[in-house]
Amino acid sequence: MKETVSIIIPVHNSSKYLKKCIDSILNQTYKNIEVIAVENGSTDNSIEILKSYKGKIKIEVLDNASIGSARNKGLDVSKGTYISFIDSDDYVSNDFIEVMLNKIKEDNSDLSICDMLEIHEETKERLKRAYYPSKKIEREEIKKNFVNFNYGPCNKLFKKEIILKNKLKFPENLKYEDIPFVLGYINNCKVISKVNEPLYNYNIHKESEQTTVNERIFDIFEIINLAKHEANIIELEELFTKILTTYSSKMRYVKDKEMRKKFIKKAYDYLDEEYDEDWRDNKYIKSLPIPKRIIQMSKILNTWYTGIYAKKH
Repeated sequence: MKETVSIIIPVHNSSKYLKKCIDSILNQTYKNIEVIAVENGSTDNSIEILKSYKGKIKIEVLDNASIGSARNKGLDVSKGTYISFIDSDDYVSNDFIEVMLNKIKEDNSDLSICDMLEIHEETKERLKRAYYPSKKIEREEIKKNFVNFNYGPCNKLFKKEIILKNKLKFPENLKYEDIPFVLGYINNCKVISKVNEPLYNYNIHKESEQTTVNERIFDIFEIINLAKHEANIIELEELFTKILTTYSSKMRYVKDKEMRKKFIKKAYDYLDEEYDEDWRDNKYIKSLPIPKRIIQMSKILNTWYTGIYAKKH
């Protein structure tokens, strides 16, 4: 019998997109799937949409918990050998599971990753995002390239045995909960496979996590501490430099001047204290285009840049 793949969908106020998401999963060419929707305190008609699929999907209900709690609940009740996470405002190609699973088996790997198609709701842009790696990689290359992975869980196919063996869970009540989970998983992979096709369709809209910046951005510091624990002795200077300088630049979307300044100061103070200011010479910083590199190396310039942008936009 073919192995079961459990597909976990956290659901919160996504009625506009939910039917397309679920239909894309139920129409998979690989049929031995278990669909688990975790309804998480929606105030729209998401639960009614889920109930219309009764008999085709499993529905779990939480009372306005975090997305980390929703994903953990899905993991707890899942029966599959493999796990996939799909956000409720996204959708996948109908061969997503089949291609990802075949790739894991072909390479005898622990994880498969595919590219994404970013769909920008307002501008109608459709952009292919090609992610690292571009081909199968093994342990030594994995260890050298933590900075190059994307740490979202949704364009990946995981083995449940690795999740259970290493007691991996999503942090609850924190934003950016995917970073410690995915980092911890990758740190326990011997081989990673890559599918160079955009099988996952990522919707970007006004309420998307990517476009929403608020005071929860400060959660990233606690997330980094959790990520350190998951990675154990792995050197993470480049990854943390990338995260904190990138999120400092994202403060350009924040109108609150004091909040912008507070976050950027905390981010650069963290890097200076953790790495004795040597982080400005690491490979990630040196890989950036010169204008971006100059801004990201400097707390003062990043504060100035985000302030100017916020005023104009």
